[in-house]
Amino acid sequence: MNSLVKTYEILCRSYHIRVHGRFFTEKPTVFFFWHSKFFVLPYVFRNKPVRVLISPSRDGEIIDRFIRYFGLKSIRSSYRRGRFAGLKRMIEVLNYGENIAITPDGPLGPPRRFKRGTISTINKLGVRCVFVGVAYSNFWKLDTWDNFEIPMPYSSVSIYALEGKPTNEKEAEELMNTSIRNAARLL
Repeated sequence: MNSLVKTYEILCRSYHIRVHGRFFTEKPTVFFFWHSKFFVLPYVFRNKPVRVLISPSRDGEIIDRFIRYFGLKSIRSSYRRGRFAGLKRMIEVLNYGENIAITPDGPLGPPRRFKRGTISTINKLGVRCVFVGVAYSNFWKLDTWDNFEIPMPYSSVSIYALEGKPTNEKEAEELMNTSIRNAARLL
């Protein structure tokens, strides 16, 4: 894992990263971002008070160990298994004043679609929602279910925070896509 982390850090240091918008406030926040766009986020938000919602699968275990190198913590939960235990833990974390990061289309898709019930659940918690748009000037697109993107060395990276209060998943998808367009416009 150490060589993977070192390689990742070297690659991320080559990027020209710009962050736009207000990510952190005194109010607990739920950050949403598409699964295909999260490559640089552990590096950019290292040592921030964020708990990442991660699947309890073997792949999730690798991601959990990886993000810990960057001072991030996780909540292990699944849409299919242990959903209510995960929701209880999310509520505890938010009440403690920490933030949560969620890929609403992960871990298996469908890509760029919020899972049904995500927004009504988050709205009941009364927390701030930020839609995180990520854009790269040059990237490789992998042949995965989500067309995962890895920025090429020395690429420009733009990360854009868009605060919003959607009432349903369709509105949330629109906000997410707007944040990505804004990030791309600012490359």
